[in-house]
Amino acid sequence: MTNNKYLKLQKHIPTFFTTLNVVLGFLAIVYNDLFISSLLLMGCLLADLLDGALARMLNEQSEFGKELDSLADALSFGAAPAYLYLQMSPEDGIISFLPSCLFVACGALRLAKFNTLAPSKNFIGLPIPSAAAGLMGICIAVYFGSNQMIKLLDIYWIYASLPLVLGLMMLSSLEMFSLKSLKAPLQQNVFLFLNIFIVILSLIFVSRHVLWIGVLSYILLSLTRHLLGFSHSRMQKNAKV
Repeated sequence: MTNNKYLKLQKHIPTFFTTLNVVLGFLAIVYNDLFISSLLLMGCLLADLLDGALARMLNEQSEFGKELDSLADALSFGAAPAYLYLQMSPEDGIISFLPSCLFVACGALRLAKFNTLAPSKNFIGLPIPSAAAGLMGICIAVYFGSNQMIKLLDIYWIYASLPLVLGLMMLSSLEMFSLKSLKAPLQQNVFLFLNIFIVILSLIFVSRHVLWIGVLSYILLSLTRHLLGFSHSRMQKNAKV
């Protein structure tokens, strides 16, 4: 009887963290504070990581969980960071909304696309949590008084291009490494470890810039990996030849 109760409870554990993701994302919008809201969105990142890991570990993966996760991500990593970014717009009126609207639209399309792809050790296109982390990193840098970042965002075309680039990367077909690829041979993880090393260095020396630097290096290293022929799909093709 006790085991049955535990099993019934177990299947709800991943759902709890996915729901927590939704709540924290909503609170990030409600608080509308560059720092507090960014902290809440970091909580969303952690909850998103835990719900997937726990679902796999407990063997509780389901279509319901998959759909709920997408809805949570659309709010916490699409609408919430885009709304925060909007608060830093150098312009007023409809032109101020466009970059954030494009980011939200690309994020929704990315999530729909992701749900149609076969499971893989790597990502196809930039994951929406990583794109959200990029916007969060910019918000945190501004909050902590980065004069360089503030001056850049005062130039509208730069302000508008950042979420646009992140949005296009989400929709791209670029194969991007993930933590799941750690089981692969060491030579396939060189770029992953290099990315982790860059994040650690940034955290030590320029901590207020660590998030956006980490996302930028992730994109550039994934692109370099692809150009050098280290992508998993390309290596599989070469192995068949």
